[in-house]
Amino acid sequence: MEYSLDCCAEVKPRLNWATLQLALICTLNYGALLYLLPVLFLDMSAYWSLPISYFLWAYSGLLLVEALISPWVGRTIERIGARCVMTYSSLLGAVLLTLLAWLPHPALALVVIPLLGVAKAGAVYEASFAYCFRRVQDAGKVILLITLMAGFASTVFIPLAHFIKEQWGWQLCLLIFAIIGPGISLCLAWALPLDQQATASRVQPAVIASSSSSQHAASQALQLCFICFSLVASAVTANMYSLLNELQMNENLLLMALMLIGPAQSLARLLFGILHQRLGNKAASIWVLATQPLAFLCLPLLWWHPAAILLFALAFGLANGSMTMVRAISIADLFGREGYAARAGRFAAPSGIAAAIAPGLFASLYDVGLALEILLLIGAVLALLMWWQFVRSYALAGVTQE
Repeated sequence: MEYSLDCCAEVKPRLNWATLQLALICTLNYGALLYLLPVLFLDMSAYWSLPISYFLWAYSGLLLVEALISPWVGRTIERIGARCVMTYSSLLGAVLLTLLAWLPHPALALVVIPLLGVAKAGAVYEASFAYCFRRVQDAGKVILLITLMAGFASTVFIPLAHFIKEQWGWQLCLLIFAIIGPGISLCLAWALPLDQQATASRVQPAVIASSSSSQHAASQALQLCFICFSLVASAVTANMYSLLNELQMNENLLLMALMLIGPAQSLARLLFGILHQRLGNKAASIWVLATQPLAFLCLPLLWWHPAAILLFALAFGLANGSMTMVRAISIADLFGREGYAARAGRFAAPSGIAAAIAPGLFASLYDVGLALEILLLIGAVLALLMWWQFVRSYALAGVTQE
């Protein structure tokens, strides 16, 4: 018996107020805590007469802190509930963005910006997913709706941040985003019903026909899958513009490829939902995750026609968007809902660390003279390893159909 997005056949998904609250919390906090800062770094560096790399290192610290604190956040959700964690994290995010707007010395940015990782760890997807698994019967479909809406955070908030900072400056932009981002999210999270752990009659985890040692092996395989995915996705995303420039892309094709990734991520979540209904969790995940190695297979086609870069961008965007769903569902599918938040936190830490170091590692290897073709080959191997480890995790867990 597989864990199902439906969970109970008689329960139908509906876009109720709680679902909309969770979607807004994720969307607003992603916009303010993740996408805002890179838009402002150029202005902040000019204001303080510092190189932009100063703030980029602080931003890497944000991602690293988020990864390191994820296990603790997961355990805290198990103790006090996802609603409380999202509320307190949003409050911390609003306070830190306000402080960042009025720093007396730029050195404090190296403290405040990484601390935003603490707020982000408890204010976006992981806490929202934990809330769904603890309270909602049709959790998977609610998660699908949340990710579909939050997927447009960059589309909305990057141009909005650019407009506000051009009109009123980066400091006022931070203050406005502190209100419309974590400020509003704080109110929405506090208004959520208290989340309770799902009862045994409401839980339908996968049947694990295996010993604890094989479950541990399955956990390690899934963890390696997430790490490989994060290394590739983070390195390519952060270096995408320079990568495409190095491949001597036509400027119009380059912009079209970059613009294609965002919509592809939302399309991936819809595709996962459709495949799940027809094939089940395991098969749907295997198919959608195959898009990451497929993206690298598209690159040799550039020798045939430059427009093949659009196929690369489409496949890469599909992979990035699908992993959000696959990560949440596969953890519940293989190991059940009980203790989901703590387990998800443990899974998030190593892959989050990989995501934090990958952009700089990719750029450094290229700077010391490693050929771009070799770097892309390494990426392709990691993508294939990711896919294989995901397939292996289900085999090791011994998930059976009933």
